[in-house]
Amino acid sequence: MNEERSIFFVEVYIVFSSIFGELLLTEKLLSQATTKAEKQAILATILDEFGMVTFQVSARVFFEQSLYDAIEEGQFLDGETVAKLWVKARDKIYGDSVMWLEAMKWEWTMKPHYYMANYRFYNYPYVFAQLFVFALYKLYKEQGKAFVPKLKNLLAAGSSRSPRTLASEVGFDISDEKFWEKGMKQAEEFIDMLEKTM
Repeated sequence: MNEERSIFFVEVYIVFSSIFGELLLTEKLLSQATTKAEKQAILATILDEFGMVTFQVSARVFFEQSLYDAIEEGQFLDGETVAKLWVKARDKIYGDSVMWLEAMKWEWTMKPHYYMANYRFYNYPYVFAQLFVFALYKLYKEQGKAFVPKLKNLLAAGSSRSPRTLASEVGFDISDEKFWEKGMKQAEEFIDMLEKTM
């Protein structure tokens, strides 16, 4: 990743602070929930968002990359060809686990940022931030109050430096797979909590 400051970094940090706040609110709401139905609603909301971003939005990132690759290769891109690129990218994420309506091959047409100048890879910061924050939240739960100054430093720095640089300044290596696995483990914890309410 290029270390230059870019709109990508700004978007990551806007989304980062929002998602971390959502997780803190989720924690608070779960501690106050008195019924299974309340806990299910809270957990389903956070897991729906996580799933949508990590799966559906990731498919959009793969789609967009394939679209730019096709343009660079000089391919003729009519609607059917672009729809095939979308389906291939979508299926890369979902495999055969979802049965899609035929009309869903046109789903890419509903996203205007594909047609807007200077919005290349608009979706990527959302995927990055979602996984980044889930990993940080897991670290926060592991480290407790000792994590708070690190979080404050990250938030105070905003988009002044790359996510890689900022994370390393507070002791995290985002090039290490184990960091990202923490985010997935946090999602698994929410799933386990939801299953216990069933």
